[in-house]
Amino acid sequence: MNEKLNTFKDLIRNYLPKLWNKQFLIFLFFLFLSGAFWIFQALNETYEHEFKIPVEVTNLPEGYVMTTAAASFIEVELRDRGITLMNYQYGFNFKPIVVDHKRYANHAEHVRIPTKDLLKQLSSQMASSTQIILSKPDSIEYYYNNGVHKRVPVVLQGNVKAENGYILTQTRLSHDSVTVYASEKLLENIHEARVKVNHSQAISDTTQLTLDIHPVKGAKFEPETVEFHAYVDRLVQKKVKATIRPEGFPKDQLLLPIPQEVDIVFQVGMNNYRDITEKQFIVVASYQDLPKDGSNYYPLRLRLAPKEVKRIRLIPEKVEYVIEKVLPKPTAADS
Repeated sequence: MNEKLNTFKDLIRNYLPKLWNKQFLIFLFFLFLSGAFWIFQALNETYEHEFKIPVEVTNLPEGYVMTTAAASFIEVELRDRGITLMNYQYGFNFKPIVVDHKRYANHAEHVRIPTKDLLKQLSSQMASSTQIILSKPDSIEYYYNNGVHKRVPVVLQGNVKAENGYILTQTRLSHDSVTVYASEKLLENIHEARVKVNHSQAISDTTQLTLDIHPVKGAKFEPETVEFHAYVDRLVQKKVKATIRPEGFPKDQLLLPIPQEVDIVFQVGMNNYRDITEKQFIVVASYQDLPKDGSNYYPLRLRLAPKEVKRIRLIPEKVEYVIEKVLPKPTAADS
């Protein structure tokens, strides 16, 4: 092992000085020089590059509200030499384009300024050789008002679904109403704040979502989001018995179902298991379902059931029956 190590050291000692000689250093110098020349040539070429220029709205009077904010930046595509664009990118920070509200305020409470008018502020910051090739958006606009507002209810659209074996027991929003700021004319047409649940995945546990209020151009909602809470419970099976009730029969007819009770099998959340009893169900044999084909089996109907239960089954769904004729009670005149 020591012999191999000594041999390797000897190779380095003998050949390294030969490699690191004057000719090799000259080669490195010219390699560096050619690389620098190539970079210089490349940076002198003309290029195009996109930049984001921040936008600020100033001098909005105290008590006024920006109901629809202006764009936070303008995207511009600049053309110039690579060295100039590199300076913009890494060595220079563009000052924000300032929109002076006092200059543009009007009775419509809506300001719209062509972007080309604002880019004059940018041109003064750039080199004279730099060209603006493209800018977007084509205008900067915003809405404002002097604080006029009202309260509107929050309306939920859509819902979540529970996984198989679970039940959705409750949904709740953090706010039942929100404040909306807008012009008086626009406020007349705003009656609600809409939020929509877009949650395709079924849930098996308590879920919280942050929902954005559907935007209305020229209006500002406070808050702009609400929290949506969905609560679920595991489903379990339960069975109760219920007495069959005749429904709609003439006074001179008496229905005798056989048997007089049926089993009601259903699923209910574990938290409501003890609260559900047979008294909350009504099972009827309706006169309008009287078999007209002479069948010996009478179909049953579930007339009432608690909203907390799911997948209800009647066992059996049909029963045998007898209809007795009821004789009128004798009166004093008959005797």
